[in-house]
Amino acid sequence: MQRVFMVLCVLGCSRNTTNEATEIVEDECIPLDQADPMPDTAAAYATLCEPHLGVTPAIDCGDGVPVPIYVDGVEVFEGPDTCDNPDFKGACPVGSRVGRKQGVTADGTALEDVVWVWFCRSQGPESLAFGMASVQMIGHNTQTGATCFFESPDVFGGTAHIDYLRFGDDGYLDGEFPGPEDSEFNNVFIPPPGQCTECHQNDAFIHTPWIDQARDPQDPSQPILPVVAGPDSPYWVVGGANWDRRTAHIEGNACVACHRTPDPTRILAYNGQDVNDFMPPSNPGSMTADHAAIAACYAAGPDQTQGCEWVSPPDPYCDEDEAQDDTGSQTTNTDDDTQTDEETVDSHKECPEDFDPKQPCEPEEKCLLDGTWYYCDNGVWDTF
Repeated sequence: MQRVFMVLCVLGCSRNTTNEATEIVEDECIPLDQADPMPDTAAAYATLCEPHLGVTPAIDCGDGVPVPIYVDGVEVFEGPDTCDNPDFKGACPVGSRVGRKQGVTADGTALEDVVWVWFCRSQGPESLAFGMASVQMIGHNTQTGATCFFESPDVFGGTAHIDYLRFGDDGYLDGEFPGPEDSEFNNVFIPPPGQCTECHQNDAFIHTPWIDQARDPQDPSQPILPVVAGPDSPYWVVGGANWDRRTAHIEGNACVACHRTPDPTRILAYNGQDVNDFMPPSNPGSMTADHAAIAACYAAGPDQTQGCEWVSPPDPYCDEDEAQDDTGSQTTNTDDDTQTDEETVDSHKECPEDFDPKQPCEPEEKCLLDGTWYYCDNGVWDTF
């Protein structure tokens, strides 16, 4: 059985308030009944993430790389109606930034396998004046797969983060945010409000033509957003033991040769973008038949698709009775024992036929309609 090495947070661990280095230890299995649940506050989540990813950083939007907007190959600085590479909602807002930095321990020791990415998402200067903008932060350990997601509170109607945002002289979002040691951290960030893997399905980072316009200043041939996914790369969410990370797999399909392949209705369907227009990068459109087979599997389900199966990325979670195999060594879970229980995960729930997003909703309700995820926000339906 394949083994996956990861870092272990001892149950009940507390924030490292000394100047000692965070100890990154390795283990092979966390029984699901012993896995830490998602905390209620961002600071508590930072504590839970620290043994896996080091210290959650205090970010500065101004340190990020601008996401340029082009119209017919020419960069523009005022939001156009259409552009060469719209964002996942089909819009072309000017002013977003993406930044990244290496993880560090509490004493500043570099963690070579840990990367933190933050995204300051603009909807334009006029929208910011009305309290509309968002900030996200993702930490990922490329060796163990451990991942943490932080979100600004606008997903629930909060606006505390807006006080820290402004547009710089260059027309892009700027603003310094407090770190987890600051009491304001819990106001400007929240732990994941739902399963981020509904969109971040096959990897911690979502690459699209829009966000990949932000290039690494040290190597412009690469996007600033890390390219870390592989067909067997580990990926799991701290605090999200039961999150659904399954992807459709067809042995021999070219689309799964380089990385796991997500459900095309989850992101690209927002703006009608065709993945064959930009994938594979070396020869867009050359794997149309392979992608169609994957898409058909998602639409019908692996049970109704010959040769297709669900696979989950390597993670440290396992059932209690699998924590020790017959030889006494620890083991990880297989595809058959990952989060497939419909009582635990239901990420493919379709909206009912009479669904009306204009009608009021109940907390935690969500469903999928024509490729768009709807969720209940303070009694009103909104979209991811």
